[in-house]
Amino acid sequence: MDETAGRAVGAGPQDVRQTSEIDETEHEQMSVERDGKRNLSFQGVLIAEEDNRWIAGREGTRWDEYALYRTKGGGFVLAHTYRTLWQGELSSHEAWIGDTAEAVLDQAKYLDGDQEVYPQTIKELAEKAGVDLSEHLD
Repeated sequence: MDETAGRAVGAGPQDVRQTSEIDETEHEQMSVERDGKRNLSFQGVLIAEEDNRWIAGREGTRWDEYALYRTKGGGFVLAHTYRTLWQGELSSHEAWIGDTAEAVLDQAKYLDGDQEVYPQTIKELAEKAGVDLSEHLD
């Protein structure tokens, strides 16, 4: 897969905006690859992207890439690509669809013992996108 497939070239991080705030000319045709399923194709804008290829100044040989999109219809898509440079391992692609940015970001949680946790990369993506993943107490 092309490294930029499914990503709006030149688009940068911005706050999550309501569909009515996004100019019609900002929407681009997007294609997001998914393993074992049909690829997703939609009109939308790239809100933010993040990866963990570099950690503590060192380049990894396995990493995750996430991209958050807002669709023309007002929904959200979170694309995830696991990349590997290891011989014999394959990169993988998946995506989640939801009505809110928080709902699709929640799909990236994983189990750590008996608790669901967010990968640090998702927390960084949410911050770039202006999505509050805080647990709010009364």
